[in-house]
Amino acid sequence: MKKFLKVTISCILVLIIAFTVLFSCSGKSSENYFSYWNDDSKVVTELKSFVENATNKNSNDFVPVDDRIAVFDMDGTIFCETDPTYNEYLMLFDAILNTYDKNNEDDIKLVNDINEVLRTGYVSDELELKLSEIEYKYYQNQTIEEYTNYTKTYLEKDTNSYKNLKVKDALYKPMLQVIKYLQANDFTVYVVSGSERNFVRAVVCDGAGIKPNNVIGMDFTLKSTKQGNDKNSVHQFKRDEDVVIAGPSIDVNIKTHKVLSIAEEIGMIPVLAFGNSTGDFSMMEYVLKNNKYKSKGFMILCDDNVRENGNLEKASMIKSVSDENGYGTISMKNDWKTIYGYDVEKLR
Repeated sequence: MKKFLKVTISCILVLIIAFTVLFSCSGKSSENYFSYWNDDSKVVTELKSFVENATNKNSNDFVPVDDRIAVFDMDGTIFCETDPTYNEYLMLFDAILNTYDKNNEDDIKLVNDINEVLRTGYVSDELELKLSEIEYKYYQNQTIEEYTNYTKTYLEKDTNSYKNLKVKDALYKPMLQVIKYLQANDFTVYVVSGSERNFVRAVVCDGAGIKPNNVIGMDFTLKSTKQGNDKNSVHQFKRDEDVVIAGPSIDVNIKTHKVLSIAEEIGMIPVLAFGNSTGDFSMMEYVLKNNKYKSKGFMILCDDNVRENGNLEKASMIKSVSDENGYGTISMKNDWKTIYGYDVEKLR
């Protein structure tokens, strides 16, 4: 009797394990990672084929787990780029408008320039250079935690261009599905952005499921609160000190700087890259250059001016360059069922 009971229990345990594995596997395979994509999207077919081959040990295009690296730009690739301009600029504008000297001619000119940007969405090269030089001043002496909390407070604001959408939620839902799909297939996903690194972390760590150490961006110059004029290599940090924002970034993390950042911080050439602007072309080239694995680059086209603040002229240029250089393209207008969600409406 005892022997029969042991055999029965063993059989039941085997069945439980079998059913657990079965339903676990079927649950993963049955999840629709592309429900926000149009059913006839060629991009989905292409991406699925790439991933299936990369994860199949019997495929000539198999990529070992450790080498499955994917890099994504942020603004315009997975996050709202123009509302009516970059959100990092809009957060800075808030800080400037709340603190400027109403009796200072330079401040008054800067505020007039900002109001023109808010009206048109256009940031001139002259103003962009000016903003890169002064941005840090509005966060100077803040700790990383204070700056991050300030950013998260800004992200709670409603967007300017859309109804039913907060800034923190202004992430492209179809691209979030791509990230989730890649992660489910053991790809390590990095975000490589021209925006300030901790601003990017505040957006994508919770919003897109990206780990903080998988974020690369522009960096303010940092220092310890008690090091004075001592060089970093001379000063000894103590437990009663904090790391604070001290100065501007040395360079903007776009174009070749993105390539150098990937080489320095990841130390491996990615097999997948996603971008949307001229600032991402270098990253595309790096991923496609003499890669020991099959690799692909995709550029998102801002060709939807009904649901999104599209720019058809830019979209046409990006499409032309992509076709010429062998990058795939993702059309907001033609590939995506929705951008921010079905309850979100564009206001202007």
